[in-house]
Amino acid sequence: MNESQRQSLLSAIAISSGVAGFTNITPQQRADAFTNLEQFKTYPGRVAACVEMIGCDALQFTTANGNTADATVPGKLYALGIIQEFLKLGYNGLNDSDRGQLRTSIVTAARQLAMPSAADASNIKMDESKRILAMKIAVLLADLATREFPQRW
Repeated sequence: MNESQRQSLLSAIAISSGVAGFTNITPQQRADAFTNLEQFKTYPGRVAACVEMIGCDALQFTTANGNTADATVPGKLYALGIIQEFLKLGYNGLNDSDRGQLRTSIVTAARQLAMPSAADASNIKMDESKRILAMKIAVLLADLATREFPQRW
């Protein structure tokens, strides 16, 4: 996934989730964002792109008017949803090495979320978003444990 595709995906996520900074979104823009997100679900490199997204500290993109917008929480939730769907449908087709890498990426995302930062200490809203992300990661870890533990863990 190149940077242009990444920016387009983050923009679509922001429009669909109602990220602050987007005002006067037309129905056509919402429809285009939905189409973009649905097409991404069939993109062959979607899992690798999502693993990369959950490993990033921030998911920012440039808006049409040149401003920078933050889509970290909705972007990570979307990526975790794609990974969760992949776990249900395509995980058994992976080789052991790829399974290990995916498992390690999810565990690393959980560890990153568990480490408090200075910005989080003073921002209550960030705590709420971290809680939501943590719940989604916990579901993924449970899905992985169901498929892997104890043989391959």
